Amino acid sequence: MTLLVRQQEPTRDSAWQGVEDLPRLTTTVPREYVHRASLAEVFLTGCRQLDGTRFELTGQWPRAHTFFTNGDGTEHDPMQAAETIRQVGLFLAHSEFGVQLVHHFFILDMEF
Repeated sequence: MTLLVRQQEPTRDSAWQGVEDLPRLTTTVPREYVHRASLAEVFLTGCRQLDGTRFELTGQWPRAHTFFTNGDGTEHDPMQAAETIRQVGLFLAHSEFGVQLVHHFFILDMEF
């Protein structure tokens, strides 16, 4: 599954204009920025700043995953969406808002 997150309709200035502007889904963001030991666990593939505190992120989920799939491997587990949201928060904190990589994060609750 490919995840493209967009908060609002693109304006003429921010819309992808051509093939060179399409999101790159073949590489991931640095694994350290999402606190993962393995690149296979990194779902985010890119980030682009729309304005001061608004960003457009891209990601790609693996076709099969040892943890985030149902018993027969035909569906994605909702926890994979939660993990993607977790990675977005960590990535933006480190890459865009200057939180040092040595800081730890603690999520108390997540509902969906």
